[in-house]
Amino acid sequence: MLADSLRGRPEARLALATAAFAEALGWRLAREARLRALTRDGTLLAVAADARWADQLRALAPALLERVNARLGAGAAVALEVRVGPLDPR
Repeated sequence: MLADSLRGRPEARLALATAAFAEALGWRLAREARLRALTRDGTLLAVAADARWADQLRALAPALLERVNARLGAGAAVALEVRVGPLDPR
């Protein structure tokens, strides 16, 4: 699996986390939120298009972390921090 081969490469860490996060969100929510960073301690830093979507992300945090960890390995993502802000264009 590609994720397994890239897991040991620090420069690939954010790319893997971003893909896992988008997959965990599903297509509808992924249109309204983006992953900005994955901290060294395993906190996912996300931005949502507005406060309603940010609230939705926070409510789904346990399930999102579980899904991301299923892709990246247990303990890769331990917390989710969500802010409201502009999304980068896709």
